Amino acid sequence: MNLRSRWLMHLTSFAFVLLLLIWTPPVASQQPNLWAQAQWWVACTPPSAHAQAEFQAVRAAANEASLQNVQLCQSPYVPNASATVVQGPPRPVQVMTPFGYQVAFQPSLLPVIFYNPSFFAQVDVLTNNPNVIRGILAHELGHHKLGHVDPGAPLALLSHPYQKELDADRFAGVVLARLAVPAADLDLVQRQVLSVFGSPSHPPTAARIEGMREGYVAGGGKLDGSSPPSTSAILTQVRRWY
Repeated sequence: MNLRSRWLMHLTSFAFVLLLLIWTPPVASQQPNLWAQAQWWVACTPPSAHAQAEFQAVRAAANEASLQNVQLCQSPYVPNASATVVQGPPRPVQVMTPFGYQVAFQPSLLPVIFYNPSFFAQVDVLTNNPNVIRGILAHELGHHKLGHVDPGAPLALLSHPYQKELDADRFAGVVLARLAVPAADLDLVQRQVLSVFGSPSHPPTAARIEGMREGYVAGGGKLDGSSPPSTSAILTQVRRWY
């Protein structure tokens, strides 16, 4: 073997070893991340039995397989209710390495809905109407169904905040129709989170009532013939107290 062939052999061997060192699939950990498990259990305070029963009824009416793994959690740190994802317990996966298949543990994202028990209790007592809470829960389920909080759906994440809210309102309207909620209750749901002119993240209340009514009709509900309130009508109602 001449000198050139030896150098070529050594170079090839070095390149192979370097490839083995570099080409390793990224994994979170070779052992379960106990801290991630602790974070999940701390983050999700289980809902009350009544809240869980209401949530399950709304989720069943939505009749969407993709929503079956959404969990309800209570938290005093949200103003009313919020759909999001949290880091859940790590899940074992098989990864291919230069040394064959190995088991690794990767973080998982769990879809949840946080609700503020104080807000829900206040709404329940003041309205004495269970359909209001059901409408709020249906709206948050809509965010999950439509991918508004899913990191794996970048197009949905980038859509305008107003569009997200109105789409979730329409989804809620469909669910409320399936629950045989009276049309008169649609207005009441949106008035619990009143925002006459809207905010940077949420459209005006009048537009949201209209969006929920559209979904209600699409879900087979029958409107009572009344027109949805306009922004000016709601504003007139508000101004009476100033």
